[in-house]
Amino acid sequence: MHYYKSKEALILHTARRILADYDEVMQKELAETSGLDAIIRFIHTYFRYALAAPGKRRAFFMITSEAAVSPSLQKSIAELTRVGASNLSQLIRSGQRAGEIEPLIDPDTFGTLILGWVRGAISLWVVDPELDLHRIASAMAGSVVRILRDRDAGLQEIPREPAGTRE
Repeated sequence: MHYYKSKEALILHTARRILADYDEVMQKELAETSGLDAIIRFIHTYFRYALAAPGKRRAFFMITSEAAVSPSLQKSIAELTRVGASNLSQLIRSGQRAGEIEPLIDPDTFGTLILGWVRGAISLWVVDPELDLHRIASAMAGSVVRILRDRDAGLQEIPREPAGTRE
């Protein structure tokens, strides 16, 4: 039996355990792949993992939702997210070195986008299990390939609003 000093400590421990299990599955799946192939495999594996371990995906969704309103959890969960996005950024860089991914694509930005996209789709599935994750994974993988090969994808920037102009 474990004792945790706070609810946040228990939640953080649970998040780390879920991600450690997920990382083990992902490392096996991505072994001996790199670049674009690894990114495609990542997307499909992410969705297969959700279908194979729906309780863990629901728990992780609840944890990230709790972190959004709990300042004591936010920093730790954000760091776990940065690690996941960084891993994808490294895959993008390896694809750029191999000539498979457009060199103008910003690996850090697109690593974060891909992670956000898969997590977002899973969060929709958590509340609507009728969604077809196989079709979503296929559509997402095809879209990511097109984006990462598109020379113009990394060049358009949204203008920043001057401070104080938001309502």
